[in-house]
Amino acid sequence: MFAVLAAAPAPARATAQPRPKLNDVLKQAGAYVRQFESDFAAIIPVTDSHDRLERTIKGDAAGLAERLRSVADEGARFNVGRIQRNFNDPILPLLFLDPEYQPRFTFRLERDEDIEGIRTRRVSFKETERPTVIRQVGGKSLFTSGAVWVRAADAVVVRTELGATLDDVSFVIRVDYRRDPKLDLWIPARMEEHYRDPRTNEQIDCVAVYSNARRFETSGRVIVR
Repeated sequence: MFAVLAAAPAPARATAQPRPKLNDVLKQAGAYVRQFESDFAAIIPVTDSHDRLERTIKGDAAGLAERLRSVADEGARFNVGRIQRNFNDPILPLLFLDPEYQPRFTFRLERDEDIEGIRTRRVSFKETERPTVIRQVGGKSLFTSGAVWVRAADAVVVRTELGATLDDVSFVIRVDYRRDPKLDLWIPARMEEHYRDPRTNEQIDCVAVYSNARRFETSGRVIVR
């Protein structure tokens, strides 16, 4: 006796996700950075100098750039070693993704990578236009290169790496971001700095860990007379 049996369905094949276009990734990352700039402007890490940072933010907008530079120079006094620098700001590489700055760089979409279980797109960059973002005291341009790792789902920046070489002195700065549940924002959590000067046989390796970030808030009242 024979019976008609339904054929078993063929196992489903996994559908490969199409690779995104570089322009789409940059557009999404640029929008994320613009929003981050707005949100992060109200964030102040708890440090011994947070009162000075508050005064800097509260001051007149016309002199803001110069006041920010003075804060960077003040922080540079605490750098380790003889290599002078004031550009070791953990969020500096995010500026390169800002739509206003993107034309100053060439970008390349690299392979996907997993960072602590997060699927990310690795985007490398090279600075191509003068004047460069980082310059020597005398104004000489310093062309940087590096990479950013953005979350595949929404272009949240998970990691950045920035490097350059000038007059034999080289540096690499890597920053890892973590989501702060209190602020509902991805902020710098750890920064590694590596500097090399073969002329003086100097090698500097630093690690900074950030914590206790808080949102800058103001209060006031309306007085009717």
